[in-house]
Amino acid sequence: VIFDECHRAVKDYSYVFIAKKYVDCAKNPRILALTASPGGDKEIIDEVVKNLFIEAFEIRSEDDFDVKKYVQTKEIYWIRVPLSKNFERIKSNLESAYKSNLRILKILGIINSVLGLSKKDLLRLRGSISSKLSTEKDTRLYIAISLIAGTIKLQYALELLQTQGIFPLYKYLEKLRKEHSKAAKNILSLPEIQNVYAITEWMYKNNMEHPKLEKLLEILKDFDGKCIIFTQYRNTVDL
Repeated sequence: VIFDECHRAVKDYSYVFIAKKYVDCAKNPRILALTASPGGDKEIIDEVVKNLFIEAFEIRSEDDFDVKKYVQTKEIYWIRVPLSKNFERIKSNLESAYKSNLRILKILGIINSVLGLSKKDLLRLRGSISSKLSTEKDTRLYIAISLIAGTIKLQYALELLQTQGIFPLYKYLEKLRKEHSKAAKNILSLPEIQNVYAITEWMYKNNMEHPKLEKLLEILKDFDGKCIIFTQYRNTVDL
């Protein structure tokens, strides 16, 4: 069996079920798993290895002798695009709400520092607290898990604003307003997030987007030939 995009073989993805059934049934099972995106998290890579019964690895980069001759030369140019004042106002409000949540978590004794916490750290922290809640009935833990969920949402909103723009952020805020979770309700009740929503809605209705889109159109108008535009989120594709 060949599994393409094998990095997806985690949790209840169908590859996991298929691989187990195959190994159980086949007389001489052999699995080849391929991916260009193995990921940077050792725990997830280990899970893929376990789920697909992987015993050996072959890794190639564009500098390897058997790949190099097929790789075209690239010229890379970074184009910096400054954010507008309204973008900066939204960013400032989101950061203020995000830091406020972290300060409360520190006061509760859940984290030691408000600096350098990545999304991965927050997810790991949420998992750790969820495990404790199965045996402990500490009120602080219930408050903390809701705060962490809210902090992850704020971090995601910040990422959308800075990398994607107003359209995806507005769609995300609208989605939050329809959520019934305590974390979503707590976030939307914050004065900073009410400011964020008001500015985002105004910009959305006035078709004011991320300045990089205008720059992209400018580049494409002068471009003669084929091109591929990569983006991360579906909402950005729609836009």
